[in-house]
Amino acid sequence: MRIEGIEAALGLSNAVQEIHWYTQPSEKELKRLGMTLTQYIQAQAVASAKLVDRSGSLLTASLDLKSLVKLLKIHSQKLRILRMMRRSNWIELLRLLPKEMLINALRLFNKAKLLKLIINLPKQFLIKMLLRIYKLEDLIKRMPTTELLRIMRSKRINSRELAKGILALEPKFILMLLQKIYGHHDYSKLKPYDIMRIFMRTPKERIMEAFKTMPFKALQQLVTGFIKKDPVLLMGMSDGFILKLLAPCPKPTLIDSCKVLPPEILIKLLSQLPDQFLMLAAAQVDDKTFEEYLISKHGDLLRKMAA
Repeated sequence: MRIEGIEAALGLSNAVQEIHWYTQPSEKELKRLGMTLTQYIQAQAVASAKLVDRSGSLLTASLDLKSLVKLLKIHSQKLRILRMMRRSNWIELLRLLPKEMLINALRLFNKAKLLKLIINLPKQFLIKMLLRIYKLEDLIKRMPTTELLRIMRSKRINSRELAKGILALEPKFILMLLQKIYGHHDYSKLKPYDIMRIFMRTPKERIMEAFKTMPFKALQQLVTGFIKKDPVLLMGMSDGFILKLLAPCPKPTLIDSCKVLPPEILIKLLSQLPDQFLMLAAAQVDDKTFEEYLISKHGDLLRKMAA
């Protein structure tokens, strides 16, 4: 039977009528129409998408989109449908992905581009990434003296905290520091309280100047103690040093370190992908979620496909 005849038989030629997708016709009705059950369902989809009024103009019908999704076998047409969407739609789909899928999509970047995007993230995120790659002790061992001193110059370390940190050093380092600041005298009779008072009364910049020629081991021990108490001190690391730590890392290591980033930051990174790769990232969405998204946001597209 021709489509026009089907529309007339269903009573759709001259008026817009609601079609109920799950109403199964009787065998008698199918015989009257000269159709199989499959043909009847297909005819409903076509007739619902384009209803003709008495003047011959096209009207938009109210469709049962859930049934239309099943009929169109959306799961097998995902890439085709994605190509019909805009870039903004692909980014919307990224927000429906679980975090592990967002991480997986980072593989679509080459290492140079990924590193460039990462290094421009806020420093607090870079520090979290570094601490996933390196243990704190290893990270501090990699710091040159200039970086260690940058951290100790922080205003978060006041005179009292600095003095307490110095007292936690090995006695030979405490003696060495006193000699560098106040000369070679007999400090053996000084009690911890006396040493504490001396360093609290010493200008911080004078102590920092003496630190420049202290053994690296002493500075490392001092900075490690401060950072364990106050991890925010790592914000004192220079951008150049952070880049120097991240640049040698292989791409899989960089991607793994991104696991500490929140989804909104991952989506911001992925939004820099070229169209073809951004679409592939969005294509990771599971079938059920994709169908629900289409029903909610793209009913017109579904009707167009069924026409």
